[in-house]
Amino acid sequence: MNAPILDSKGKLLLDLGDRIARLRYLADLSQVELALMAKISKNYLNDLEHGRRNPSFLVLARVTGALNVSLVTLFEGIELPEEFRFSEMFYKH
Repeated sequence: MNAPILDSKGKLLLDLGDRIARLRYLADLSQVELALMAKISKNYLNDLEHGRRNPSFLVLARVTGALNVSLVTLFEGIELPEEFRFSEMFYKH
């Protein structure tokens, strides 16, 4: 079975989910433990780790707080797709 073709948003969410799962693993926490600490459901966390959710800033703040890492740490190594980057052609001096 072929993997689905992801658009830029889908890839970004999958990368974010992979990063959350990796940080959870490094913290030696189960999904249930992290979900309880972050005050989200285990199903939501599972969807988040698999790139099926687009979390709010508050959810990310709760997850990083539960993992005892900064938001900056969460996003380390996640490459921003070109279409999400600032373009100087839209910037007026």
